[in-house]
Amino acid sequence: MSDESNSYGFVTKAGRGLPTVKEGRPAMSDFVASNGKRVETLEDGQIAIVQRIPGSPMEHRTWAGPGDTQALHEFFLAERDAELGRWRSKEHPDYVVYRAHFGCRVLHEPTANVYEYRSKDTGSDIPLTAYLVAREWFDAQEPPKPWHDAKPGEVWALELLGLEDEFLRVEYYGSRWLNARTGLVVPEAENATAGRRIWPEEQGVEL
Repeated sequence: MSDESNSYGFVTKAGRGLPTVKEGRPAMSDFVASNGKRVETLEDGQIAIVQRIPGSPMEHRTWAGPGDTQALHEFFLAERDAELGRWRSKEHPDYVVYRAHFGCRVLHEPTANVYEYRSKDTGSDIPLTAYLVAREWFDAQEPPKPWHDAKPGEVWALELLGLEDEFLRVEYYGSRWLNARTGLVVPEAENATAGRRIWPEEQGVEL
């Protein structure tokens, strides 16, 4: 049986109601999202978001050209980076940086190799790319937040991923944050987006 389609993006497999791709637009790969929508990636860089029409064997495709696809990819990647508290290099986008109590950790995503740097001018320049990414990160940083200079024994309310929790600063192979409720070490607390010291209290001083 032949496939049937029209110019509005509706496609059906005649007689069976199975999905197909319009002639001349071969799909490179398919991805099914948790909401049931299918994303088809095409040879020419286009993507199609495919949705079954309720009560019908037909499907509707929403197309995005290569430029739109690139913009959406970068937007969602940047959104996810922000959620995870990581910074992505503009010059070398395979590298992300995490703030650490001593400086920063540079992660090369394809290999999962991690490199540590204490300042812009310290650390090995081998591998050179990780070293350059660390310098790029230090140059891009805002002034340190108050909790970056927290002393052991202090308790801070820190906001991570939109949620506030209490953390205790301790000395454990260097300065670390412990979640005050669970007792677990939480390195990501260095990347908090907001914070306030709750113990010891310091009257008349806003942090």
